[in-house]
Amino acid sequence: MIFIVLDIILVLFYLFSESFRDTDSNAYLFGDVFMFIVSLLRGMGLFFGLKTVFFYLLSFLDDGRAKESGDFKGSYLKVLLVIFILWLPCLIALYPGGYPFDVQIQLRQFFGYEVLSDAHPPFNAFFVGSFVRIGNLIGNNTFGFFLATFMHFLFMLFTVSYATWFIAKRIKSNVFFWTVVLFVGTTSMFVVYSSSLGKDAPYSCGLLMMAVFFVKILEKLKEKVKLKGMVYDAVLFSVFSLITSLTRHNGIYITIIMLAVMLFVFLKNSDSKGCAFSVTGIACAGAVLFLLINYVVYPLAGVERTSGALIYTNMLQHVARINDLYPDEITDADIAVINKVADYSKFSERYNPITSDGIKSVTDLDADDTAVKEFKKLWFAKVKKHPMVLIDSAYNMTYGFFAPVSENVVNDFSNWYYESEWPEFDFKIPFAFSAVRNLYSSVLYVFVSLPVERFIHNPGLYSWILLFTLTYIIYKKKYAYICALIPGIMTFLVYAITPSYFGHPRYCFPLVYAAIMYIGLCICFGRENDNTKTETD
Repeated sequence: MIFIVLDIILVLFYLFSESFRDTDSNAYLFGDVFMFIVSLLRGMGLFFGLKTVFFYLLSFLDDGRAKESGDFKGSYLKVLLVIFILWLPCLIALYPGGYPFDVQIQLRQFFGYEVLSDAHPPFNAFFVGSFVRIGNLIGNNTFGFFLATFMHFLFMLFTVSYATWFIAKRIKSNVFFWTVVLFVGTTSMFVVYSSSLGKDAPYSCGLLMMAVFFVKILEKLKEKVKLKGMVYDAVLFSVFSLITSLTRHNGIYITIIMLAVMLFVFLKNSDSKGCAFSVTGIACAGAVLFLLINYVVYPLAGVERTSGALIYTNMLQHVARINDLYPDEITDADIAVINKVADYSKFSERYNPITSDGIKSVTDLDADDTAVKEFKKLWFAKVKKHPMVLIDSAYNMTYGFFAPVSENVVNDFSNWYYESEWPEFDFKIPFAFSAVRNLYSSVLYVFVSLPVERFIHNPGLYSWILLFTLTYIIYKKKYAYICALIPGIMTFLVYAITPSYFGHPRYCFPLVYAAIMYIGLCICFGRENDNTKTETD
């Protein structure tokens, strides 16, 4: 029954998503019977096809797995070495590294050209800026930036390799092992972002490692290992929770929720309440340290808190959609209210149904509280009159995350490079590396447009993997392991709460990087006898 419910949910997601992809609206649901049937059949075919492949994979690995642990040839060192070799060409090609525009903003703040604020996580500014400062001291800004890129590369290499080895050694299948290693080593979402200083990849690696060490601690609790044998894992959980919280704003919220669920799970699976409280307490250290850094260290370092005005940019997106659909309903009085928080005259020009970035560019983030309150009243009145606009506006910016319908038709990765007018971070790409970068980018552009690679980069695919895993864990009654899915579940929920961009894969990296672990958990549970379904975790 539970899989029937999942079937219905995912097929409906596909139907909604395809409608918004093609029409920027829900037209297929209420206005086009033919396309409703076509999209419904497409969604059903895709879902049942993927489910058939997945169950075939479970059966294949179960029949062909090694019978003895000694037959399994995988090792952490082997994973590390193979992935390093496969990622190394990208590190060389993108020298001194790729980075999104956010990093240049953080460098401007670090070197005092702008006020240092928490609009972007300050840790990222201090991390990159410190290495660039080293470059300044040795007279080579470019090499300093490369040092930051290389440290980022090593962090991703060690964490992704460990997580890959962690799940592969539990399945003990050489076929699974090499398939996963090659997937991680050659898929552009892993390769390119290993050498690009965006925050999404290290943040996702931190979340993945938190899930890994949760599973390790849970396994030891079930095996009745004493507290001393779990301290190391709890400490590492806290370290990665700190890194996660420092690299992206919502990391601390995921950490706190995960810690609360962990305590409940550990209490239920441990004979000693003292042990459960102790190991959870150690795991909390990272969150406590983050709060200390955020509320004590950052203010002392001169980090300015932002007003939080970005919260109402999505409201402006809703009003812009109403203005686009019902232009006669925006009165002069409404325009006066809107102009206090944004430039209404640019709405028609800047409105884009798949992203709020255009409206953000004409938003006054320093608007006073009174102006924001007046606008929120206006927003509520408009949405009350047109409630479907709220839903349509949100889904139009997120449809690619709910079903695999968006297509990666461009080379949209963070291998960007920006010229700088500031001497401290005026990086120069050597001529030889410039030629290699251009060649690599051209090859990548073609590669990501291929059907299989394009599908692999589809964020909706990983949302479906998450939902299938969650359903399978509930079906197997392995409820404790839901805690390992919390980073993915929270990421999925964020799509609906804070829409950003209809299908950029980097926004779903917490799901992408954890997908192998999710599939691996399903394989492990699928091998167990049916009587395990009655066990209580």
